[in-house]
Amino acid sequence: MSTRSNPFENLASAEPKPDLSSFKPRTRTAKPAVDRAAIEQIAQEQDLSSRRPEKPVRKAARRNATGRNQQVNIKTTPEAVALLYELADKRGVPLGKVFEDALDALKKQD
Repeated sequence: MSTRSNPFENLASAEPKPDLSSFKPRTRTAKPAVDRAAIEQIAQEQDLSSRRPEKPVRKAARRNATGRNQQVNIKTTPEAVALLYELADKRGVPLGKVFEDALDALKKQD
């Protein structure tokens, strides 16, 4: 059985190590302070708008211990979703209760 040869065995004795004492890290130069108010003023004078996106409006967390543990995923229009949230907020009940009430109303119609 053959053994692997070490590719680094000749490196230590082949050449002397280079002198790296002259290499040193660069020192950081202090950046001038930025006057944010001046930048804002110039941006307003030039009618430049911010590139930062507007933060989306987050809905309030809806956490209710109701015993409901089944999920129904449906596709609907944004208007229908807004109406569902509006009805739940107006009544102060979870979305599942609004859905159940709607199903009961439809069942009574039949």
